[in-house]
Amino acid sequence: DIGKSKVPREILWKNGKLTDEELKIIMKQPEDGANILEDLGFSNVICEMANYHHVRLNNTGYPKPYPKNLHIMVRATMIVDVFSALTQERPYREAVSFKDALDLLMKDRESYDQFLLESFYKFISRCLEKQKYNSEKVFEG
Repeated sequence: DIGKSKVPREILWKNGKLTDEELKIIMKQPEDGANILEDLGFSNVICEMANYHHVRLNNTGYPKPYPKNLHIMVRATMIVDVFSALTQERPYREAVSFKDALDLLMKDRESYDQFLLESFYKFISRCLEKQKYNSEKVFEG
């Protein structure tokens, strides 16, 4: 989300609905991020990750048009970006739990690479199980 550095703070932290003009500015941030990274000499894949992380495989998201064959790192970034956004508090909403974020991702599964989403789901679920197990051990001892 390095492109957000070009978005005015009052838009990023607005507590309420964005105007059409503000939404256009927000929707330009992936392209701005890719341009920043390209200017800094980052690889094409890294620039594509910045540019296309808001694209969805069910033909939604932005920017459009986008390549038919998105690199696996771009497809992984789509999932991680949504998970991160959901689990962080925003001025306009509370953060959701990791479990709820996973459930929301799975509810919208057609938007993402199925193998990557399933792998991410299993990984985070295992981390949550381990965390629960470790916290139970602390309280037992």
